[in-house]
Amino acid sequence: MNNITNFSAIALSIGVAIALLYDIRHSILRLISARNVALLTIVVWYAADASWISDEMQKYTQSQYNKAVLCVALAIISFLFVYYRVKGGLFDDFAKRLGSLENPNMLWILFLVALAIGMLPLVTIAQGDLTLVVAAAFRAGKRFSGMFDRGRYGGLRDAFLELQMFLKAAIPLAAVIILDRRQSLSRKVCCVLFCLWMFGRAATGGTRSEMVVVVMPILAVIYFKLSPSFKRLAIMVGLPIVAAIGVVWAEAVVVTRQQGNFDWSAASSANVTGFEMFSELLYLSNHVPDPLDYQFGQTYFDQLVNPIPRFIWPDKPVSDAGLLLAQAKGEVAAKTGEAYLTRSPGLIGEMYWNFGWLGIVVLSGMAGYALKSWDRLIQIQPNSPVSFVIFAAGLGLIFLSGRSFTMPIYYGMLALYVLVWWLPKQLSPSNLVRTEVQSLLTSSGR
Repeated sequence: MNNITNFSAIALSIGVAIALLYDIRHSILRLISARNVALLTIVVWYAADASWISDEMQKYTQSQYNKAVLCVALAIISFLFVYYRVKGGLFDDFAKRLGSLENPNMLWILFLVALAIGMLPLVTIAQGDLTLVVAAAFRAGKRFSGMFDRGRYGGLRDAFLELQMFLKAAIPLAAVIILDRRQSLSRKVCCVLFCLWMFGRAATGGTRSEMVVVVMPILAVIYFKLSPSFKRLAIMVGLPIVAAIGVVWAEAVVVTRQQGNFDWSAASSANVTGFEMFSELLYLSNHVPDPLDYQFGQTYFDQLVNPIPRFIWPDKPVSDAGLLLAQAKGEVAAKTGEAYLTRSPGLIGEMYWNFGWLGIVVLSGMAGYALKSWDRLIQIQPNSPVSFVIFAAGLGLIFLSGRSFTMPIYYGMLALYVLVWWLPKQLSPSNLVRTEVQSLLTSSGR
């Protein structure tokens, strides 16, 4: 055991705090941005873990510990450098298309389409028994044990179940409809029931990322409706309270999700909460490239091809960074030699594992460009509740990405992008007129 100190981690935390204070010095409302959420993500997943030196970290030397801290600092510097040097624009077209959703009927139609597509596999698997679909949200079970959970390496049935991603796409739309004065009471009631049902599924499913996907749009639409003074109060008081509740809930989920008997009191017995990404970075930065080899992008490739159904590509890679790290740490079943859990390497740890120091610099810079582009979403549509709620949903994904680059957490946003790109175009007045004219010509035999 080495008597390492956390001086470098404290210095890193102070540096992040200065970067945050510099941006919000005129208004704390600026905290709600992709830039600042990314910095807060570093604090939660890395700086906090690094400052609280565990017994596991004491196995490393001070220089090894400082090397991991330097990895985090380099990621922050590269991210901020690119963020301030580029204009962004990756999502400008998406932001402009969101303008069509200011029409309340268009918003409602988009919600119904997302709901219909997302519900299709559930109703089919349940053979039309809607009581089973409803009960799925309020009956806790062992993790990934429900009838609507897809298998890890499944085929056609599991690809069909993945259409549930459109239910995630419907959440921000439902949240806006609920507080839109132009929408009817019946529409609002429908959306309230849908959100409650999705919240129940997230709470009893044992997957913490699902809760973030549900809660963020709901909190965002409430925040958008507040006056500036109440918005400041929500950030200064509400945000810490929500964060504290979220941490305790996450700890309880880690302990109880394999048994399916959620208990708040179980949080006190959690040894690992899943926020220990600095610990994983410390391991990887001192075990790559020896004895572990560089991945050279393989873990990212595995995620990018994740959406391709296995029945189309039977030989699609079955591994990912979480399984690889678990295997590297010897967390495998005695009989099969296969990993019995996943252990996320963390966003920065995975960068290092793939390309070393260069990977941290380049990939963090790419993140800077992407997040600068995401911040433009509300710059292009500053008064749009739809744009803000979708923007806030994206902030939730930024936070979740601190743990690792995992494609499934983006599925809901991808589904929403597809709907926003396709449906308003189909329902535009010019297109409807063109369709009607074609229909008349066809009926007249011309």
